[in-house]
Amino acid sequence: MPALGAAAISGGALLVVYVATLAPSVTLWDSGEFLAAIHALGVPHPPGTPLFVYASNAWAQAFGWLPFAVAVNLASAVATATSAGCFAWLFTRWTGRALVGVAGALVGGGMAAVWQSATETEVYALATLAVALALVAADVAGTRWSVRHRVLIAFLFGLAVPLHISVLVAGPAVILLASSDRSGAMSVRAALAPAAAWCVAVGLGTVSALPLLAGGMLALVASVAPDGQDGTRSRRAAWLSLLVTMLGASFVVVMLVRARHDPAVNAGFPTTWTSLVDIVARRQYDVPPLWPRRAPLWLQLGNVVQYADWQVALGLSDAPGPSPWRTPITLVFAALGIAGSVWHSRVDRRSWKAMGLLLLCATLGVVTVLNLRAGPSFGWGVLPVDALREARERDYFFALAFLVAGLWCGCGIVALRDRLPRGMREIVMLLAVAPIALNWRGVDRRRVPDDTLAGDFAHALLRPLPAKAVLVVAGDNDSFPLWYAQEVEALRTDVTAVTIPLLGAGWYRAELARRHALLPADVVERWQGLPATLAAIGAAARRDGRPLMVAVSVEPDDRDAVAPGEGWRLEGMAYSRLGGGAASAGPLVDSVSVARAALSRAGALAGDGHLPSARDPAGRYVQRLLQCPAVALRYVRAGDSGARRLLESACNFR
Repeated sequence: MPALGAAAISGGALLVVYVATLAPSVTLWDSGEFLAAIHALGVPHPPGTPLFVYASNAWAQAFGWLPFAVAVNLASAVATATSAGCFAWLFTRWTGRALVGVAGALVGGGMAAVWQSATETEVYALATLAVALALVAADVAGTRWSVRHRVLIAFLFGLAVPLHISVLVAGPAVILLASSDRSGAMSVRAALAPAAAWCVAVGLGTVSALPLLAGGMLALVASVAPDGQDGTRSRRAAWLSLLVTMLGASFVVVMLVRARHDPAVNAGFPTTWTSLVDIVARRQYDVPPLWPRRAPLWLQLGNVVQYADWQVALGLSDAPGPSPWRTPITLVFAALGIAGSVWHSRVDRRSWKAMGLLLLCATLGVVTVLNLRAGPSFGWGVLPVDALREARERDYFFALAFLVAGLWCGCGIVALRDRLPRGMREIVMLLAVAPIALNWRGVDRRRVPDDTLAGDFAHALLRPLPAKAVLVVAGDNDSFPLWYAQEVEALRTDVTAVTIPLLGAGWYRAELARRHALLPADVVERWQGLPATLAAIGAAARRDGRPLMVAVSVEPDDRDAVAPGEGWRLEGMAYSRLGGGAASAGPLVDSVSVARAALSRAGALAGDGHLPSARDPAGRYVQRLLQCPAVALRYVRAGDSGARRLLESACNFR
């Protein structure tokens, strides 16, 4: 009962926190694409995450009285709060202290990366829940030598394939728990079946033969090994585990069926087994090998240390580097985490080993396998100035590690409490809620202007466009909010958005040809370079008499490639083609439309001193784009003869 109480208290408290800071609409980055795919039961970017898509759609329908985005965002909040409750339950069982479970869950659930995923539409919240459930099943499997729970673990490993393979990061820790009893004694026989299931899931999730072969070999060994007196019954569990693993993984086939109906979001167009495998294997992207490293290993680990510094007190400073306000608090909690780990090792060695292994896999393991480039704000002065970097900060990849570290911080807080006089014990327990208080300002998604910035940007781009326009946009944070607005809100569905970075993918060119007749067959079948592809899109739009528009975020060279030799006029948040070979020294400005855009709600969100800057770099980028109409208007009113050239540098922020 104490364990259930700790789970209910910590999970319930965190749910209140997450709901209070929940995004009220679509957010930047992948949220817009996911929401559109969930609404259409479509296929988002590889690996497709169909279990996330369909589970979220079912959840949204159950909460149909809420706005669609709010309902799906709420699913993330509930999943993360439930995950924290599961960890509270585990730590209470392991240590015999409900206070440890509650304190650890509150600190872990209050970590910035964990919290941020809990308040928007993202797959990582549901993936964290799958990890927590697998650990719960593993703990019961080990303490009861339960074959049923080991089979359940295998099924959860299989579900990681259609959900997200980040769940499999926890595999070694889950196997360790499932194959060791309360005393910590480990049975290799008991480990065989879950290890085989994990290898098979890794192989299916990455489309790799070696893990599949290893899984088959482990299952074969388990099937011929004699059953032990400890009740592990390896032969009974071996092939059943593989069967349920493949059953869970088989949900990816839903993409093959659904793609043939061509839903609004249909990334990769997986209508054949080959294209389905390409989606699961993420072959659209440059999946790096383990070697060579895309950045020095020490720098990749340093990037994780940088992200760790953001987790406890982000509300005090969002500076990417060390902060005199935030970093000392990070160091205090690092010391609490180390002390908590030592305390945990003394109380329950078995679970301490499992959590240590989980932390190792979620840090060094993730760094090794993903082989990330340096983050946008890290490694300057070390790497060459022109070195390729990640498109965004990847702190969310390490959210599970920060959650585990927070759990140990909770152990450290309770260990410190036990050493203090009675009068100070309650005061020190406030440290358990300190990350929630210190992070609130940094992660609150209801903070203006972050609350509706993505949606307002989509409206600012779409609403003023002429009927049946073709709109060329620059990337994720330009196109994904548009997809959401068109699919979920049914806003300006007559407009065709063309996303430049996707043009290199054959399936996307085929989609533009199939749905909108914007590309000829030869350009679809063979990549002819970006300028030629953009010119073909512009020519098709002119042929069909469709207005050709280019978002302010598009580079001038790419804009000129859409309509070579022709001029452009800024109309609100997009340039329109002048036509007739009206090339000019720079773009003209439609003063009426830019004035209207500058005075709109979206224009107000640009942040002219009356509102704060957006918290996230992507949000600040969008704010700068929203400033373009106001900048253009000032140039026009000033009668600046160089306004057109100045506008080029002011309104193309990359």
